[in-house]
Amino acid sequence: MQPGCLVTSLALSSQRHAAAVLSDPPTHMAPFLRPLVRADHYTGLNENWSAGPIYCSPITAAIAEHLAGVPAQYLHPLQLDVSYAIEGVQVTLVDANHCPGAVQFLFELPDGSRYIHCGDMRYCRQMQDNPHLARFRGANAVFLDTTYCRPRHTFPSQEAAVEFVASRIQQLLQEDAQGGAADGDSGEALPRATAPAALADDTALDEVGDSTAAADCKHTAELQVNQPLQGSELEASCGYQPQQGCDVRGEDEPDSQVTTGEALGFKRLYLISTYVIGKERLLLAVARRTGKRLLVTHRKLQVLRRIGLSGSDLRSCFTTDPQETPIHVLRWGVLGDAWPYFRPNFTNMEQAKTQTGAQEIVGFVPTGWLHEMSKAAKKGTFPHRTKGSCTVWLIPYSEHSSFLELKEYVAWLKPKQVIPTVNIGESGAAGDRHRNNMLQHFRGLLDETSNKAAFLARMASAAAAAAATANTTMLTAAVEDSGGTASQ
Repeated sequence: MQPGCLVTSLALSSQRHAAAVLSDPPTHMAPFLRPLVRADHYTGLNENWSAGPIYCSPITAAIAEHLAGVPAQYLHPLQLDVSYAIEGVQVTLVDANHCPGAVQFLFELPDGSRYIHCGDMRYCRQMQDNPHLARFRGANAVFLDTTYCRPRHTFPSQEAAVEFVASRIQQLLQEDAQGGAADGDSGEALPRATAPAALADDTALDEVGDSTAAADCKHTAELQVNQPLQGSELEASCGYQPQQGCDVRGEDEPDSQVTTGEALGFKRLYLISTYVIGKERLLLAVARRTGKRLLVTHRKLQVLRRIGLSGSDLRSCFTTDPQETPIHVLRWGVLGDAWPYFRPNFTNMEQAKTQTGAQEIVGFVPTGWLHEMSKAAKKGTFPHRTKGSCTVWLIPYSEHSSFLELKEYVAWLKPKQVIPTVNIGESGAAGDRHRNNMLQHFRGLLDETSNKAAFLARMASAAAAAAATANTTMLTAAVEDSGGTASQ
């Protein structure tokens, strides 16, 4: 039987998966689990792929084929909320509320045992309404996205983070329209209620996150901090010209033209940093709230098409014409580096300001890795950095579950076992201690009754085996004694 590869999501940002922590996985799950050990979502998925079939969602299949170059014959897209029989296992995909195409895999084995691999996931209570996932309550094990499995990883809901960005840009655009002075963003214009109460938790958040997990954030950064973008890099990031009056050629559109920066005529320029795939919910919300389309590169527009955005959303929310809009989408790392702590790149911001003729730059970096949130929460807002007329906001928008969301997810599922899949890279005794410490957070949330029953059954079986062995030993000794007496 040729092994198949289970792909929970395909995002161009590093994320470790380690479903193979099951040192001896159930036989029927081996074809799915063993190929999962790779450094991130994307490594190894290219035009040279020949390791066997890939089971994934339709969106992930489209991304893998058209953006990663995986040959179509290896891609086996499965519809969500439909059960499939694959190699004797019932497999169902349900939404993971992560990046486009991300899913949770539900496995039901012939012996009736059930397993969940949630992949990268942002838990939300609406998941409890999914009948397929609800049927897996009490599963034998959950392979859990433990990216933020520490009490310090407390951040607001996606909706709250999205609301902050959309409201902020809308407010500033209204000021622009009314002729308000662009004299720097004090960060105090929004009411305190804008920052969600979830941020006011007394749990301290470290400015530097877990070194193993945060290295994934470092992996996604495409620029060196505090070094200016060169012409082609800047142009590929947001369409700006490296020099006035030159012919700017996009990443995949050699005939594209962008006019001089002075012709844009915007008082403020709003810059939103994103991965190649991910944060689309935030971008759509900003476009709908402000009534303005967001500038993206031609390549980004192709990506948005591939991930299934409707034609109406593409037309109403995005443009490749920099003269049309002051809201520009940038690739990750342009506004600063988030590892090992956030360091804004004011050089890039000043360069963008100069080349577009804007008086002020307002940037937004949405990621859950920015663990400086608790300090700003006490002031009723999100943290920001300002230098002159350039400001960048750190937005705790994450597509992974917070610590409290992980606990709620496990408490609702009440599985027999939790198997961490992220931040488990250490081997040996140190790794075991780290995993055990992580699992302590879920004590009391598992199906302890089932575990106790299984433990007692094992104890009873062991006792019976021991008794049988003892009886056999006594009988053997008795026979030997009897034989010895007779011979004498």
